[in-house]
Amino acid sequence: MNWYNVWQDNNYFTIENNILKKKQTVFTNFIKVNQNGFLNADFRSYLYADTLARYYRFKGYNVLNTLGFDLLAYSSFLENTNKDMTIPFKEELEKLNVGYPKNKLIDNNDKTVVNLIQQIFLVLYNKNIIKYKNMNVYKEKEKIYDPIEVDGNRQLVKEKVFVLDYAKYLNRITNHITSLSIENEYKEYLFTKLGAYDTLVINLETRNKKNIELYLQEPEELGALEAIIINPNQIDILEYIAPNEIFAVENFLIHQNKTYLYTGNYVINPLTGLEVPIFISFKHAEAYKFVFSTQDEKIISELGLAFINIYKDNCLINSDFLNGLTKEAAREKIVEVFSEEMIAKKVKTYHKTEILISSLDKYGALFPLALENNKLITLENFLPLILNKSGIIEMSNKDKLPNVKFLDFTINSLFLKGIEPILTILYDKFNDLDLINNKVIIKDLANWLNNINVIVNKNNLIANILMPLIILSIIEEEENVVLLKNYEITLVDDTLDSYGSEIKRKNNNCIKVNDLIASYGADAIRLYVLSTNIRDKLYFDANKIFTYKQFLNKVKMIFKRGCLVSNYDLDFPLYQLKNKLYDCLAELNFAKYIKELRDFVINYLEKNNFTKKQGLEFLTILSLVSPETAEEINANELHYKQLIIDTTWPL
Repeated sequence: MNWYNVWQDNNYFTIENNILKKKQTVFTNFIKVNQNGFLNADFRSYLYADTLARYYRFKGYNVLNTLGFDLLAYSSFLENTNKDMTIPFKEELEKLNVGYPKNKLIDNNDKTVVNLIQQIFLVLYNKNIIKYKNMNVYKEKEKIYDPIEVDGNRQLVKEKVFVLDYAKYLNRITNHITSLSIENEYKEYLFTKLGAYDTLVINLETRNKKNIELYLQEPEELGALEAIIINPNQIDILEYIAPNEIFAVENFLIHQNKTYLYTGNYVINPLTGLEVPIFISFKHAEAYKFVFSTQDEKIISELGLAFINIYKDNCLINSDFLNGLTKEAAREKIVEVFSEEMIAKKVKTYHKTEILISSLDKYGALFPLALENNKLITLENFLPLILNKSGIIEMSNKDKLPNVKFLDFTINSLFLKGIEPILTILYDKFNDLDLINNKVIIKDLANWLNNINVIVNKNNLIANILMPLIILSIIEEEENVVLLKNYEITLVDDTLDSYGSEIKRKNNNCIKVNDLIASYGADAIRLYVLSTNIRDKLYFDANKIFTYKQFLNKVKMIFKRGCLVSNYDLDFPLYQLKNKLYDCLAELNFAKYIKELRDFVINYLEKNNFTKKQGLEFLTILSLVSPETAEEINANELHYKQLIIDTTWPL
């Protein structure tokens, strides 16, 4: 029997209209499609996500297991625009018994989805969050990349592109990153990609008790601080002027006959104890210009100050307790001492506040804007804006636009990845995704994002973690809401072949999923894949799947023996098993879960007959990781009319 169809026909994977049920979202990244299905064995995260979703359904949750297909902004879209390349993936997912609500399945090549992508883009563009400007990007052949995506080993060029400006939302973004349930090394990676660097913030106090904050990315160079210059156009300078210099300052402000003027005031350098004079000047744009001997020799000369050398033989001098230390050691020392003495605090500062969302690809999600008399105009009334099979732009409104020049590039995959979690939740409910002003949408988002498990490859942190966080942080800030409360991140490691090579056509090591399913069955594949910790590399060896097929056959043979009326000897071992599996589920450790199941079969089920109730409990437990086998045994041997998938979870 095709159990997958039975589950779908019984609406097992459908979202329920039950406001009393606790909602749980399981999100894994959209499938990057080609024309041949999962040839690279990249179905690991989807099997894990499906198992997780089944677990939450057994707990009585209303579960949204998201699923979608990426075609836009990828070269695979160019390979064949006349063919639905999602078909082999859908077929293989269903044969692997990966359940998803069909009304939520998203194809980024679908007109409805493209329309919503363009709607979201316009919302952000009209709020001036998306901007059209010149930006430095990395270019490789006919591709452009944001520096956040790639290293610097490419040509850096200036292009007229669209960028997402997230400066206003940086605090929320960084707070979310800090809260992520991933190792610190990955958090630091994300911070680094945002241009983060550790800064020591030092409060300098003037002679008349006025505070000035000094941000130092290289605090070990504090001994080189020689002067502070303040700009009268930026701040009120009165509190910085010594009483005996008031007349000179007034004359300076009126006539501006000097470049710099000493205020008669100073701060004490907290490292060296030396006086650091304060000057005023209109020459520098910033409110405070901190002058260091290591970088401002010309200004020091103009101020008439003596140059202070703080380095000799690659070690610090003229720097008090840092003397004799290397630059790196001195940095650690001053941060440690100043933090302990509460002279300063360490904070993160960010260089990067915007991200490229333009692609040079012609095919993909077109920008919903055009140029009219060299000015950008929005095309709200003409969406969806798509390319037909002949490469000609189609519009929903047939009225022609005079004097319009369409932009000949598309929205990149970073932007698409950022909005995919939103699309999966909302796209079948709303025609207009106004993410900023629609209270109904915000409420629905909050409900489904309140509890979410995100399963993504650890090599895709920028696209699948950072970008959604940026988009959701924008909505949170604009609407003054909290969307992400309880969320878990599971990072999936790579799937390689048994020799440790990447699985791809070039290496001649691709797999044929349909052949594997035909030979071993979907459950054996599921057991094999889940038996390796999702956070570790999976060295895929099809021959090893046979071991799990043998295990499932053994379970089937055990159940063919029939059931006893009573067997109290099995009650306690089964009780122990349920407790062990409960701990495994609390840790979401399916690899250990499967090991405990196999050990129980070998140590107890093979040696003991069981009652029908005990058998049903075991099948229910088994169904989490082998759903098809559990249903088959139930139907053929136990003859329960109720599906295993609908039974009460025995833990």
